[in-house]
Amino acid sequence: MEIVSTTVFIKKARKLMSSEEIRNFEDELSLNPDKWPVVQGTGGIRKARASKGGSGKKKF
Repeated sequence: MEIVSTTVFIKKARKLMSSEEIRNFEDELSLNPDKWPVVQGTGGIRKARASKGGSGKKKF
């Protein structure tokens, strides 16, 4: 599996998460890809959300 981060994701993620948290999020995506739904018509792009310490889910 190849993880590709968009510039929008990178900018938002850096505001919300540490570098370690971003790596952990990417590791979770690559280790459990079936956990995240595939967006129809995208050729396999998955929609993922992350939460940070009780602040609820954040959409990237």
